[in-house]
Amino acid sequence: MSRSRPSVVLLLLLAAGLTLAACGGNDDISVDTGADLPTDDSATPDADLAAGGSATRPWIGGEWELISLVADGADVPVPAGWDFGLSIAGPDSISGSIGCNSFNGTIEAPFDDDSDGGPLTVGQIAATERACEILDFEGVYANALAAATRWDLSPPQGLVFSGDGVELVYTVAAPPAEVPLEGTLWNFDTIFDGEGVERTASTPRTDKPGVTAEVAAGVVTLVAEDCGPVEIRATYDADGSDGSFQPELDLSAVTCDDPESNLLTAAKGVAEATGFQIFDGRLTFIGLPGETVSFIAADG
Repeated sequence: MSRSRPSVVLLLLLAAGLTLAACGGNDDISVDTGADLPTDDSATPDADLAAGGSATRPWIGGEWELISLVADGADVPVPAGWDFGLSIAGPDSISGSIGCNSFNGTIEAPFDDDSDGGPLTVGQIAATERACEILDFEGVYANALAAATRWDLSPPQGLVFSGDGVELVYTVAAPPAEVPLEGTLWNFDTIFDGEGVERTASTPRTDKPGVTAEVAAGVVTLVAEDCGPVEIRATYDADGSDGSFQPELDLSAVTCDDPESNLLTAAKGVAEATGFQIFDGRLTFIGLPGETVSFIAADG
């Protein structure tokens, strides 16, 4: 299962035509700067390459982490303690985090069979728009990413995106540590909706009470001040940071006087999940066509 970073700003590239929605924060991430570059010997380019055309090189795909940034020709310090992960999945899908906001979209990276670099186009980006203390950096990073016009594999750093006055250097991201699900407490934080590159992330309603989720003994208990609690019995791998999730809940039996309660939204997302993932202090439930709802770790 790939990592989810459910988890930008109005500065996000009007020239790139970005679509904005909403998001959540992330905790610190450790990066293995000595890791090998990802390879996929089993992957094969598409028919266009065999016909002398171009395709996305399969082995630039994977999980990366931003370690340095140049924008407008000047070095820009990367804030510590934030998630700047980049995920390249399939031949043309890109997603990741720019700090406290996340994005997804498309990527084109054609290549010659013997090269370690080539032209790059990042486009059709959809991103969230939560305000936070690194908002200025997020705008700079997002604009630099969309302005990149070339990719290169450059050991030992890893993957480099570059363009006119911009350079983004990524290293291979360390895999998430195993985190137990059992006995954890979470705050409802993000709602996912839509499909493909139009899939968006938004925050729960701020004019409604927040929702807390407690996971224990095969039950996810959702609590809010306006209704609940709602108990969702489920089968899951309690010891792993990700895995299958099989909930049992009849939503029609859930009573709540307010049909727009955040608790009902959270319950629907958990009930629709077929899997879960814990990464960077975030619990994300995943179903079809993707993430359903996400929670951030709560104190206590």
